[in-house]
Amino acid sequence: MRYIRQHIYLKMGDKVKISCSCPCSAFLLKEANYDSAFRELEITYDSQQGVYQCTPIEIIAPDTDVWNVLLIFNETQNNKIHYSMTTLPR
Repeated sequence: MRYIRQHIYLKMGDKVKISCSCPCSAFLLKEANYDSAFRELEITYDSQQGVYQCTPIEIIAPDTDVWNVLLIFNETQNNKIHYSMTTLPR
């Protein structure tokens, strides 16, 4: 599994707009939950639930905190991955 992790400070209601060159799963995780959630994702990732086939993706922050934006890619995607993340204030 290949992944990209980025820390972003978001206020409640802010959006993260993600554009990516290939299909991916996108998650917004609090710092305190990142480690345990990522271990679980490694186990259940093959279910393919939550995979976005096209972008842009918009995820809304449920509250104000430092968040981890996690993009997970299929291991068979060997080409270079191009992505961008933009914060859109509420």
